[in-house]
Amino acid sequence: MKDTVAALRWIKKNIAKFGGDPDNITIFGESSGASSVTYLMMSPSAHGLFNKVIAQSGTCFEDWAQARDMKERAFRAAKVLGKDAKNVGELLDFLRSVPPLNLTNLTEKTMTEEEKYRGFPEQFVPVIEKKLIGVEPFLDEDPVQKVVKGKVSKMPIMLGYNSGEGISTISDEIKRLDVKNNNVSLFVPRSIVEIVSKEKALEFGRRIQSFYGSITKDNPEVIRDVLTDANFAYNTHRFAYLYSKLNAPVYMYRFNYETDLNIIKKYSSFKHIPGVSHADDLFYLFYNNLNKEAYDNQPKLRDIAYEVTKLWTDFAKYGNPTPDGSLGVAWQPYTPSGKEYFNIQEKYSNGQYADKDRIEFWNQIYREAGLPYIGQ
Repeated sequence: MKDTVAALRWIKKNIAKFGGDPDNITIFGESSGASSVTYLMMSPSAHGLFNKVIAQSGTCFEDWAQARDMKERAFRAAKVLGKDAKNVGELLDFLRSVPPLNLTNLTEKTMTEEEKYRGFPEQFVPVIEKKLIGVEPFLDEDPVQKVVKGKVSKMPIMLGYNSGEGISTISDEIKRLDVKNNNVSLFVPRSIVEIVSKEKALEFGRRIQSFYGSITKDNPEVIRDVLTDANFAYNTHRFAYLYSKLNAPVYMYRFNYETDLNIIKKYSSFKHIPGVSHADDLFYLFYNNLNKEAYDNQPKLRDIAYEVTKLWTDFAKYGNPTPDGSLGVAWQPYTPSGKEYFNIQEKYSNGQYADKDRIEFWNQIYREAGLPYIGQ
């Protein structure tokens, strides 16, 4: 993330030489990229370097975007690489001596038993930094608290999620279900488990089972929804709500186009169930070898890709994804009371409170845990 800040400083300084506007810079990302661009909104070191944000399928509020216990993980990483370090100095010297490539692909090898079953396997992600003399921190406080307190760059943001995000990880989740169904607290996000009692975590887990129904390999649509809500949808809603309370412009969407451009779903084992998989939206924005055949041979898909891409570029240019009425419907900004969102699908439309019943279920759990939640 500090490298990203350095790159943005260079862009801010030099973009005019390439015909760009240093006062109209938009950053955007998907999944980990979405958590990254929202983290940049939190960081004092990035303040003033960009003007708008697009976050697709993720925010820095997600458990998978926030690292914990990284000193202990670093010792485990060294052990995997053959060094049983006795102290931090010895650990640092060893890690500095290791070829850089050896430091990759250590996530699963350094996970605890609990981490193998709770949440997503993303661990080497940003941490809240200690204040050190002479060191500019990237992140100095919990991102949720920063938004609640208004200690964040205020600017237009467009954010949303896909209707079936969890499709991409159903196969992985099925392998974990026997263990999770025997210890239902493993269905509860880490940020909640670490602040409630074991009894309360088990209660939350039982409520998750009861709300969604049988979470087993025979019910992939149930697994899809649990994964979508716990890892993407709820915190997208929570970010939109808390950030909009600061009177910053928010445009929220739910992506539900199901066509031959949905490449991730097409190659999954669950292409028969409804919903748009995690990362499927990228193939409406980027032309590549995977979507080339469908795009080249189906004029309608080219029209759809143009419309979707125009939403993104119009937001980047104007801070408004539908400035000219060309879609026949104007995307309404999100408000805390209306919770407006835009349906990106065959028939574009505005709606209120996407997936309301499921989001309200998770909201009650976060509320009971004592965490910031979505208000009315």
